[in-house]
Amino acid sequence: MYLLKVANGLHAMECRDRKEELLTALLHESRQGMHSPEQADSLGRVAKVFGGTGSPDRAGELAHELLDGAMAVTSPSLRSWILYHAADAFLAAEDFGAALTLTGALPEGEEPDFLTNVVRKLVETGDPKRAAQLAGEISGVYGDQESLRYVAASLAAGRDLPGAAALLDEIAVAALREAAMEEVVTASVRVYAPNEARALADAITDPGHRSRALAAIARAHGPTQEGRLLLVEALTLGPWDQLVEATAGVAPEHLFLLADLSRG
Repeated sequence: MYLLKVANGLHAMECRDRKEELLTALLHESRQGMHSPEQADSLGRVAKVFGGTGSPDRAGELAHELLDGAMAVTSPSLRSWILYHAADAFLAAEDFGAALTLTGALPEGEEPDFLTNVVRKLVETGDPKRAAQLAGEISGVYGDQESLRYVAASLAAGRDLPGAAALLDEIAVAALREAAMEEVVTASVRVYAPNEARALADAITDPGHRSRALAAIARAHGPTQEGRLLLVEALTLGPWDQLVEATAGVAPEHLFLLADLSRG
């Protein structure tokens, strides 16, 4: 929904009152009519924006509204989808206990993806230990290793690159492992010496992931000879339009050239 993006923009501009007015208007519109998957989806989306813009209490209110709505419908299928959005809303409100309580009532096959989102949210809110425990359970019970990438990146951000690298070795799917390797490199160079991450970047075989990993290291070096050399190597592997931020940090004088290229 375009207006939800506007609400995020208003939050970024610190226009809290206008953001609240817009979301309240969207809520009024979403509440019109009978319970339906579309209505539940709309309420869930608004809850996520409330949670992501500093109003977790409003997200919690919508979670309870969705929960009450689910109990009012007779269709088991519709009820399970409304509960799915309620669980998402509880997650946006950072009420992990309530969100996890609903896991067993979700539509069939949705549990791994939802639990992976819980892991990601736990990492974002600064609870990596609980995130790691849940990620291990997801991998063991469902065989889904997506959540391990978020835990690995959080370890790297906490200056535990060896721990992150060890966790990467547990990811069996090559494509997922390489995506996680890029994220670990990016997280690690934000908090300590970029040279520590170079060996891991060099181990990435996918050109796109390796390009972005090298660009992250280049950006950490800044406008130095090493940074420029890394940026050149990254540009030989992947498209320039994915490396604009790195270019700005390493060779800002070339941004106008990139702007000309973007105009064709």
